[in-house]
Amino acid sequence: MGEYTVNDVISKRPCGSITPLVIGIKDNFFPIVIIKEYREDLMNIKSDHYVGVKSTCVGNEKVNLYLLILKFGDGYNNFYDIWFNYGYDNHREFLNLLIQQDRIIIDFRDENNEKFITLQLENTIKDHIDSYISQCKDIKVVKGETVDNVIQLDKLEKYTTWDDDDVYSLMDKIADDYPTCEELWKDL
Repeated sequence: MGEYTVNDVISKRPCGSITPLVIGIKDNFFPIVIIKEYREDLMNIKSDHYVGVKSTCVGNEKVNLYLLILKFGDGYNNFYDIWFNYGYDNHREFLNLLIQQDRIIIDFRDENNEKFITLQLENTIKDHIDSYISQCKDIKVVKGETVDNVIQLDKLEKYTTWDDDDVYSLMDKIADDYPTCEELWKDL
């Protein structure tokens, strides 16, 4: 990602957004989840409250996505979801680092990008991520070039063949089936 700071990235993000980032500290890289929210909405998020974490692989014959839902606050009032697409370099790098971690770091920032609280959770989703990555790396045989009227066949990892329209179509279908994050949470 170059020489950007966390503030450089999240300053352009709206409140209510969740952003997976890989940050570099010296020669080490770490995955961190940044949640940007209005300060008034962050007031009920405390380090001594429970945090709910659910994840699942969602896919069809064309594409696979990984969904992570987080619930925070007194009464779990704050829901955040993020859809990972292994076809995106940033998402792939983040997930490959996250499965190596014992903890998930979540950093909350307010509307002025000021740090509110940082939470560390046990990484209970490693196995789900590993399963998702395996599905994405499945080998798919696709039609390649035609040379002298002979069609070549290529072997590609599944995620390299995904089309963004197929990704958005799958996400739209899930949104149609589950209009709110809470409804989806209940079914996971």
